[in-house]
Amino acid sequence: MILFEIKKILSRTGSKIGLLVLLTTLAVTCYFAVTYTTYVDREGDEHIGIEAVNTLRKEKEKWAGVITEDYLKAVIRENNEINAIYPYDPNDPVTSDMGYSLSQGFGQNIST
Repeated sequence: MILFEIKKILSRTGSKIGLLVLLTTLAVTCYFAVTYTTYVDREGDEHIGIEAVNTLRKEKEKWAGVITEDYLKAVIRENNEINAIYPYDPNDPVTSDMGYSLSQGFGQNIST
């Protein structure tokens, strides 16, 4: 019965075009989501692509869990330590990227 309904829907040219547009949009969205994800390693080198996605996921797993007061204190303490060692300096992007690389595992989790 389901196959009959699918055949009925796909028998129309408009439905085929709509499905093609939908699949193309999905493919483009997935491409941009993977290729524009960046990860900065401890040396300040930027990585993009699937490697960056996997590495960033591993970094975020260290900080996964419920946000409690102790969790928030640990994140703030570690962030302050990182900022003390690698202060942000617009004239020295390599040092700034080194500091960012240490905080990117938890930096984006706080807002979610």
